[in-house]
Amino acid sequence: MSLLSATNAVYVANLNDSSVSVIDGPRCNASNLSHCRPVRKIEVGSNPSDLTIDAQNDTVYVPNFYDNDASVFPTSQVTTLVR
Repeated sequence: MSLLSATNAVYVANLNDSSVSVIDGPRCNASNLSHCRPVRKIEVGSNPSDLTIDAQNDTVYVPNFYDNDASVFPTSQVTTLVR
């Protein structure tokens, strides 16, 4: 899991369904869990095991365990979060 501080978007690698979920950080908090559903789901390779965000280059790197490679996508792929 990683946070993009510019947008407060939370990126979560989903090991079992080969995707990355994006959660709206400002709306998802301990006092109101109803807003903690993903606002975007991005398909990646098989069994993503982690992720790293390079905020300076607006890039997300996701290692795919079973594919022995990595998925790379721009944070701009998540242009707006549902409010």
